[in-house]
Amino acid sequence: MTPPRSHKQKRSSIYFELLAALKGKGCPICALLTKVVKSYLTNLLYENVNDGEVRSQLRRSSGFCRVHASLLISIGDPFGVAIIYQDILQSVHDRLSTEPEESLNPGLECPACVYREGFEQMYVGILIDFLDTEELRSTLRSSDGLCLNHLAQAIDRIREDDVRNELLSLHERKLDTTRRNLSEFVRKQDIQFKNETVSSEEEASCEQAIDFLVGKND
Repeated sequence: MTPPRSHKQKRSSIYFELLAALKGKGCPICALLTKVVKSYLTNLLYENVNDGEVRSQLRRSSGFCRVHASLLISIGDPFGVAIIYQDILQSVHDRLSTEPEESLNPGLECPACVYREGFEQMYVGILIDFLDTEELRSTLRSSDGLCLNHLAQAIDRIREDDVRNELLSLHERKLDTTRRNLSEFVRKQDIQFKNETVSSEEEASCEQAIDFLVGKND
């Protein structure tokens, strides 16, 4: 699966994917990207391990970055992973003896990162396109919101001041709630407040703070 050239061409299906992700936990764009990248890697393992063009690309990138290599392993096909990396190591070994300077630096970026970035731009674009609709706004208000990275990307691409300000205000309110819950959690760790019950929101606040600051890695 590859991202469409224009997200507007597929606006209905992608829009509803985003709406559904907003009803889940954490940043909806992070959640969608995790799903997309895992699907890409699974398809590679079960359909494209022996594809010549794919193997050539992986040789030039020296495989995947650490995050995506770990995800590849977690999918559970050690034979497919071994075939891929046996081929890559053989290529590096051959270059070491003929062009050692070239062999030490990958010629291409991690292909899973490149694939992810295409979808990331598309999902951020869809969010911006529909921010002027009440359906998306109300769903966003009741969601966990965007992580800091995807919020920054959206803000950078929004041209209307009122839309930008509303998105920022919404996340300020969400951040204030998380901050208050986190402060209460910290306060209740003090021995003199040990008898006070920690709410589920306070208990989850540290993870929510981390999710907001760094998103979810796929």
